[in-house]
Amino acid sequence: GASIDVDFGSQQIIDFYGALSGNGRGYIFGATGPTSFTSLQAGGQIGLDGTCSGGTCNEITSLTGSASGAFVGPNAEGLIGSFGLNGTGLNNTDVGVSGSGLFTPGGM
Repeated sequence: GASIDVDFGSQQIIDFYGALSGNGRGYIFGATGPTSFTSLQAGGQIGLDGTCSGGTCNEITSLTGSASGAFVGPNAEGLIGSFGLNGTGLNNTDVGVSGSGLFTPGGM
């Protein structure tokens, strides 16, 4: 699954974390650093770094990518967002993971 750590006091997305699996591969990723609400609302993206293992990822493949999103609800209690990461695996095979979701307090 994936989760987002939000700090309303500092007005920042602290982390956008995911641990997913599919097609014999495992993916783990997280934010490269905090992203301000102002930046996100202006169309900015959350930088992501991660790894892929298994399948055509070989042992461990580094991934890079980004996430974007927007707060939803009368009190900004949810965030709808998407993410994507890519890298190069075994025999120069392109590998990646992407997804989208509605994040709410207590889970998607």
